[in-house]
Amino acid sequence: MPNEAVQYLLTSQRDDGGWGPYPTLPSRTESTALAALALRLAADVEVGARASATSGARWLTETQLDSGAWALGDGVPGPNWSTTLATLALTHFEGEDGAAAAGGAWVLGARGQGPNLWSRALGLFLRPSDTVELDPDLKGWPWVQGTASWVEPTSYALLSLKRLRLVGPAADTRAHIDEAERMLLDRQCDDGGWNYGNSRVFGDVLTSYPDTTSLALLALADRRGEPAVTAALEALPGLAADNDSTLAMGLVAVALATLGGDPEPIRARLRNQLSTWDGGDIRGLAWAAIGLLDGSDPLGLLDG
Repeated sequence: MPNEAVQYLLTSQRDDGGWGPYPTLPSRTESTALAALALRLAADVEVGARASATSGARWLTETQLDSGAWALGDGVPGPNWSTTLATLALTHFEGEDGAAAAGGAWVLGARGQGPNLWSRALGLFLRPSDTVELDPDLKGWPWVQGTASWVEPTSYALLSLKRLRLVGPAADTRAHIDEAERMLLDRQCDDGGWNYGNSRVFGDVLTSYPDTTSLALLALADRRGEPAVTAALEALPGLAADNDSTLAMGLVAVALATLGGDPEPIRARLRNQLSTWDGGDIRGLAWAAIGLLDGSDPLGLLDG
């Protein structure tokens, strides 16, 4: 069955080889990395995907900063969290080991910050239930350098670092990976999934979202079978039941395929959604393309 998301990606590529957040916008790192990754993974079954993916990878290598990082795009200078996605994408391209390793080195140095003196002092006067319930000493990765860790950028960073570890020699990342995994598990919500950053705020239980839960599950895929990961996998179809976002459904399909769930019901919903696609979010389209690929472990996260 044709992967309609792949076809839309092929027709949305810009003349410079990249993709914008939407088809009419200039190329950006996040959308280009995800689109190039999706097309590279589809290259063996979709005509034209390999050449298009290669052009996307070339856009990434040509825009990489001297620090090894990537900016978000023109007009948004300086290293950016989207380096994690560019690094992840390039681990799937032959001959781009150096660029991927440089990106990974920058990611390692961009971890989130622990609590500052003010927040530590505040914690002496407020009970945990008065603010948020989490271990502030566990570091993951932030959206903005020098700030606190969040679920999504931490998950992206773990995906890129674990891929680097699988595909070739890489820096010793075991301690950082272990701490970031513990951070994610510390922030798991009562319903089994993940919100954006916390599980409780001011004593209120937060609900999970299918996209953030899927990303966390992918980041923890090599811990499948552990109770917390099993609980999240079991909760995921229910979290996605009333969500028609292409982004969320694509991520859910990828997570289910990777961790041994049944992705076919969500894939059917995705195909129906794509039948009326009208030029929307490239990021969601890329995850949909990956989610519609046959087989398990489409991102190549599992060792054997």
